[in-house]
Amino acid sequence: MENEVIDKEYYIDKKDLRPIGKGTFGEVYKCHKKNSNDVFCVKKIIVKNMKGNNSYLKDEIKILETIKEEKVPNAIQLYKHLWKDEGKPSEVVYLIMDLCEGGSLDELIKKHEILMETDIYYLLEPVMVCLAELHRLKIIHRDLKAENILLLKKWNEDEPKNAKVRLIDFGVSAQDKNMNLISTVGTPMTMAPEIIMNKKYNESVDVYSFGIILHQMLFGSPPFNVDTYDKWFKSKISLLNLPKSRFLTVECFDLIQRCLMIEPKKRITFEQMKKHPFFERKGRGHPFYEVFDGTKDVTFINMRQDPLNCLEALEEKNKVKANNPFYKSNRALLKKVMDSELD
Repeated sequence: MENEVIDKEYYIDKKDLRPIGKGTFGEVYKCHKKNSNDVFCVKKIIVKNMKGNNSYLKDEIKILETIKEEKVPNAIQLYKHLWKDEGKPSEVVYLIMDLCEGGSLDELIKKHEILMETDIYYLLEPVMVCLAELHRLKIIHRDLKAENILLLKKWNEDEPKNAKVRLIDFGVSAQDKNMNLISTVGTPMTMAPEIIMNKKYNESVDVYSFGIILHQMLFGSPPFNVDTYDKWFKSKISLLNLPKSRFLTVECFDLIQRCLMIEPKKRITFEQMKKHPFFERKGRGHPFYEVFDGTKDVTFINMRQDPLNCLEALEEKNKVKANNPFYKSNRALLKKVMDSELD
């Protein structure tokens, strides 16, 4: 078995011929630059496998070039692309980009089940900043999900401030001056309602998907399953009933509600999100717990008044035991309250 030569500069080592990931239309490999210790990743796309969707590939390359030219922060960087003729015109396309060795946000969620709000801040704030800039450039990602957020290096939960993430896979992204689209693309679990209902949509679909990711990080799973979509959309509920099993700060509760609004016009924008209290306070919000009474009204219990009894009563009511993943999160937040780490 020999190395796979990409061009005069880059090659895939024979030891790295097994894919390290998959994109919308291709497989991803580790690749090397000749006469250098630099290591990259390369997305290899077999054009005939795209089944006539070549326009998506051209759009992806154009968007990646725009990201590079505009120096969009925290987005995957394209270093080189080439259409390689192996007997037929443009049979294979190579996109050489950053190598992210820390795994995906999806893998991180599965490993930790749930994450503290301060950790969520450090992991999602770079993504939020990236998407704000993309939307300024009239670019809609359209397939925002935890699998498409990668870490450059392995995440250290003891040093969350050092998290470096990259938004990847612009295979179905679109750059539209009018921000008025209708094609159905993306992943059903994170799609905004208007896409599934075949309505015209704009950049706010990315905000909705961002909210789904936030929910996954808080509760370990999306807010609903694919087979419950119809019932969920028909109900036209704008206030999502979040699980009662963990404490959320007021700021975090407000953010997820603003992201997951059914009506696109009511959703927060990423530019507005920069000034949202959740991000301004770096995930260190006010320690309240939301209690749903079956209506759209929300009662907030101030943990400072009697934090320990409040916690134990709510854990008993919601059957949160020591072996429950939410127990660790609740107790960690309680410690911050009692130690006066939160204002």
